[in-house]
Order: sequence, then C-alpha cells, then structure tokens
Amino acid sequence: MRKYSKAVIGVPPRFRGVTLETFDWKENAGVLSAVERFERRELQLLGLYGRPGVGKTHIAISLYRESIYGAISNALFLEVSELFNMVKSGYGENRNVLEELRVYPLLIIDDLMSGNCSATDMEIIAEIIKERYISKKQLLVTTNLLPNELERALGYHELSRLFGMGSWVEVKGEDRRMDV
Repeated sequence: MRKYSKAVIGVPPRFRGVTLETFDWKENAGVLSAVERFERRELQLLGLYGRPGVGKTHIAISLYRESIYGAISNALFLEVSELFNMVKSGYGENRNVLEELRVYPLLIIDDLMSGNCSATDMEIIAEIIKERYISKKQLLVTTNLLPNELERALGYHELSRLFGMGSWVEVKGEDRRMDV
C-alpha cells in the first residue's frame, strides 16, 4: 500500500486518509471495474452518480491521490462551488481560470450540479465539458443526479458529450455519513 502525504492539495480534511483500498466495494463491483478502466486510461470520463453519502467523493479523492502519486502527477480536485468561485474571481483579476485548468491531464469535479446553478455557472460547465471532450483529457465527475436528471440540468448537447467520453456508474449503498 502506498504512503501518502497528509497535505495533498485540494483534499478536504475529512477525506485525507481515504484510498481505494479503504472503500467497501461489496455493492459496487461494476464501479470498481469502471475505476480500473479509468486508471488504465481506457476511459476519458468517469461519472459517479448516486445518493448522498454512498462514497462518490471517497472514490474520486482516492483516484486523485493515485494520480498524484502515480503516472499523471498533475491533477486537480475541485468541489463544483469552489470551481465556480475560482472562475468568477478570475474575471475580476483579468485571469482566464478556464485556460489555466487546461494544463491538468486529470480534472475532478465533485458534486456537479449541486445547488442552484446560474446561467454563468452553466456556461462554465459547458466550456469545461467541451474543452475536455476536444482535448481528450480525463475528467471525473460526481453527482447526486440520475442521468435523466443530468439531461434536464445540463441539456442534451452537454450530456451527449459526457456520455460519449466514458462511463457513468451508479455508486450504491447506504449513506455512510449516517453510520457515525
């Protein structure tokens, strides 16, 4: 098992010790298969959806940690509201944050479409999806929305790109946060 620094950039304190080995895969064999394909770069996109608390962020951060200490070494993990705030603050600083995100071979967006998204937020998501699709760089997203709900939220055009980039898998299980 790998040794990880406790200060992996972008990892919230609650998730600093998580790894793929510490996730309970018994209800999620299909997810594990998709994760392994994503790690081998057979998939450009890995979309994880499911109820809150089932472990989507655990898996995403574990893959982020694997990439930082593995072959990629240059990845970025962002919660979606953090992403929106970064991009919008860049406007005032005359920075193109979306351009800066292009350097990362792997971009991980946690909680896609959570909360109310403004028209500007939707434009940001559309631009990131388009850029990742065209550049063939990896994207991992987590969401509580089902695929049909994602279509209503994003629109068919963006959903088509996302589904054309890789695999969407449902993470199943009980809300692990309630097991405290």
